[in-house]
Parts: sequence; structure tokens; C-alpha cells
Amino acid sequence: MNVRTMAGVMALVAVGTVGCHQDGPHKGENSPGSFSDKKGSVAPAAPAAAAAAAPTAAPAVAPAGAAAATPAPTGTPPAATPPAATPPAATPPAATPPAAGVAAAPAAGAGSPTDTTILAVLHEANEAEIAAARVALDKSTNARVQSFAHEMIHDHARMDRQGALVASALNVTPIPLANDSLAAHLTEESAQLSAAAQGPAFDKAYIDAQVQDHETVLALLQRFQPAAQHDAVKTTITDAMPVVQKHLDQARAIQVRLNGSSSMALAPAP
Repeated sequence: MNVRTMAGVMALVAVGTVGCHQDGPHKGENSPGSFSDKKGSVAPAAPAAAAAAAPTAAPAVAPAGAAAATPAPTGTPPAATPPAATPPAATPPAATPPAAGVAAAPAAGAGSPTDTTILAVLHEANEAEIAAARVALDKSTNARVQSFAHEMIHDHARMDRQGALVASALNVTPIPLANDSLAAHLTEESAQLSAAAQGPAFDKAYIDAQVQDHETVLALLQRFQPAAQHDAVKTTITDAMPVVQKHLDQARAIQVRLNGSSSMALAPAP
């Protein structure tokens, strides 16, 4: 080896020595994480410290303006309230039955009344009132009842004549409706009055029938007035209404007196 070669080798050795000293301790020295413990191998330190040092994630915060979640309902929901019971419809009062010995009020027939049917019904009513009043004059012992019967004959005979004149002027024949039950009712009522005993029993039966009959006739007149076609028929109805109303008021007044007399007669002696 010549002198130049030897010098190069020495230079390389010197450079390597300096590099080792600058790189840090040798493997034989203790260092964190080394295995140079003479008593045995030591496991490297767990990364727990690093994990502990890591920042903890902050809980998520809802953005401003967001509605808060409604918590789910807990417990048993309340039972639905049943609807209130509908009160039963009011029952109309029962019709008052007719007094003993008096026929029920008739129907004057269904359908639209005409001048001929109106005049026929008025004639039937007038004839019936005259016939009943004649029976009352024969059987009644009450002065008020007899006076009332006289007035019935006078007033209803006059109204019947007026109806006959109107029918003649219009050249019509009074014909009742096919289903008119007024005639049958008046016949039955006349038979009941004829069979009634003379005296207070007859007076009561007769006056009770008069109240009922005049209520029926007054209702018929109110129904007939707007249905009449000719002015003469309308005038006949208009003239008859206040007379029938006056008879009804008189019959009711006598009825009150007769019922009061019956109550006094039935009262026990003191």
C-alpha cells in the first residue's frame, strides 16, 4: 500500500468516527423504549398517555333556531270521553178524549175544498145545530141551556138560509167531499143526545157536544176562507166566523157553571 492510499483510508476512518458521535448514543446505552435492561426485557410504554392527552370531542350543539325535540309521551293515554247522550224528544201531550156521551170531532175530508164542498159542510153544520137545539128544548131543565138552544136555532137557521141563497146565485149544488165524516158524526151525536136522561145529565152532554162542535166548525171556517173562489162564499164564511165564536164562548161559560154545580152536588155534607 503506498502512502497516498494509506492516507485515504485514514481519512475515511476519521470521518466515520465523527459521524457516530454526532448521531447520538449507541445501542448499548439506556434510552426511552430501549431493551438494554440487564434483568430482562421491558415492554414498551402503552400509548395511554398519548390517548389521555388527546382532546375530548365536545358534544354536538343544535344550531340556533332549531326546534327542540318533543319527548315521547309516557304512560297510558287518557280514555276518550264518550259523547253526551242526546236527551229524548219531548213527547207531545195526549189529546184530551171527548166527554162521555159525546162523539169524537170529525174530519171534514181531505183534499182542497171548493165552493161546492164548503157550502155543503156549512149546511150540514147548521142543520145539526138546529136539530140538537130542538132536542135540548125538549129535555133540558136548565134555563141557561134552554136560552142557548133558542139562540142556536135562530142563528144557524139564518146562516143556513144565507148559504142556500149563495148556492142558488152561483147555480151550484153543495156536495161534500167523498171522505167527509161530518154527517156521520152529527148523526151519532144526535142519537147520543136523544138517549141521554132528561135533566142535569142531558144538560152536560149537550153543552159538552156544543163546545166540541163549535171548535170544529170554527177551525173549518178558518181553513175554508182562503180556499173559497167566489166573493159571495168568502163573505158567507166571514159573516159566520164571529157568530160561531160567540156560540163557542157561551157554551164554554155554561160548561164551567155546569161543572161547578156537579162538583157542589158531589161534595160531602159538612
